[in-house]
Amino acid sequence: MVEIMRILKIYLILLCLVFVYPAQISHAKSVSQRLKEDWERRQLEKREGSKNSSSKDKKKRKSNKFKNPLKKEKYKKVGRFRLFDDKLSADEFTQFLEGVEYMDRFYAKMGASVKRLNMRMFTDKDRYDEYYNKNFRGSKKHIANAYYSSRKNEMVVYKHWNFMRSFYHEYSHAFYRDIIPKGAPRWLNEGLAEYFEGMKFHSRSRVTISPQRGRLLTVRGWKGRLPNYVEDIMTLSFRNFKAKYDDSNYNAYTISWAIAYFILKQTRGEHIMEKFLKGIARGRTSKEAIGAAYPGGYSSFIEDFSAFY
Repeated sequence: MVEIMRILKIYLILLCLVFVYPAQISHAKSVSQRLKEDWERRQLEKREGSKNSSSKDKKKRKSNKFKNPLKKEKYKKVGRFRLFDDKLSADEFTQFLEGVEYMDRFYAKMGASVKRLNMRMFTDKDRYDEYYNKNFRGSKKHIANAYYSSRKNEMVVYKHWNFMRSFYHEYSHAFYRDIIPKGAPRWLNEGLAEYFEGMKFHSRSRVTISPQRGRLLTVRGWKGRLPNYVEDIMTLSFRNFKAKYDDSNYNAYTISWAIAYFILKQTRGEHIMEKFLKGIARGRTSKEAIGAAYPGGYSSFIEDFSAFY
């Protein structure tokens, strides 16, 4: 009986080995294989998801980037200029080019150049004011008829009855920034710009720069105060210069124009101005730069300036 039980036990073990155990192993393998495949699938989905999300993020970042509106707008290319909303007649265009050529030659002697510049013109004052407020987030209408934006490398001009003077003024600002990018005295920047407003063209080879009559009469009325006014203007900060613009007893633009006009009307005026600008570019104060550039120094400059007016 014991022997029979032993034989049955062995027989059951053999049956298990032949039929049951291989099935369990196969099942275990299939479970582990499925787990492995599931894990691999999840990893693949994760990678694909990250790729899709990164591409979406890139697209989003690209769409959020500043879109340059100038690329979509039509413009007329003239030399270094890109003219938007070009509304110049043939005669105005000729005068425009003559002014550009003259100022290019002048500032080339000073070591400055303008490689490319955008110019936008408006014939409607409300549209001009709207464009100004849009770009500068201003709450008030822009008083002047033109401005130069160094950030956008753009001149914006309202085409009023004497708009060419505004163009020459703003074009001078573009050159001045090339000479002295940072820390430039505001009075010298505005003085040179005001000086070029007086350009008159008699032919392509003959250009004269006349004084601004209103400013000239104002300066002559300051006869005894001129030395003090010159001293003051050279030490004014950017903010204080702007504040002085509205001061009827002391117009910062007028005294700035008077200094620039006086220097450039001297026998070697352009040479003096060149030395003066280089001194400013090296970090000298206005008074130090004039003292080094003007024959006889600062005291001679003040004496001659007062006598000139």
